[in-house]
Amino acid sequence: MLHEEVPEWLEEPLLRWIKRTCGGLGQIDMRADLRNRMQLALRVSLPNRLSQLPTEHYLDVIDYRLRHYRRTVLSLPIHESLDEWLDRGGSAWRATERGLERRVDETLRATAESIFEAGDRPAYYLKDAWQKAWGRNPDESGAYREAVRAVEAAYAPIVSPKSERATLGTIIGDITNNAPPP
Repeated sequence: MLHEEVPEWLEEPLLRWIKRTCGGLGQIDMRADLRNRMQLALRVSLPNRLSQLPTEHYLDVIDYRLRHYRRTVLSLPIHESLDEWLDRGGSAWRATERGLERRVDETLRATAESIFEAGDRPAYYLKDAWQKAWGRNPDESGAYREAVRAVEAAYAPIVSPKSERATLGTIIGDITNNAPPP
């Protein structure tokens, strides 16, 4: 069973990770500038002392830090150690460089990651759709919109190369109009 929130056995390792990324080594207080930015982005009041951070804010703070912090002091990707804890602790969330994402079937995730690596416009839109669908704060209509944009970006140059504003509807129309008769 996967846990949506932070189970008791994950509290300590997650708080250690938060302390390491929000205060630095040996710090007990959150950096004021970071605290202010996170409060505005998350729209919650956060304590100055990291040890007083309520457990219900752990995942939101972690998600924020993953999206705004790239490397540890040891120059290793910061999400890898965190993802190991989340996985071993039975969390419904996994850590990525894009933030926290809901765990999905590994084959589906690997296929999506291989598409993201293309780095072209369709991949950019699909990556955004993925985050909107599986991220910490899902946006279903946004995910749908970005998925449609990915399809449009992939097929417009092939199906409607003369159109500068091809939409999914015009692409479908072009396919229908150019289909050989039955």
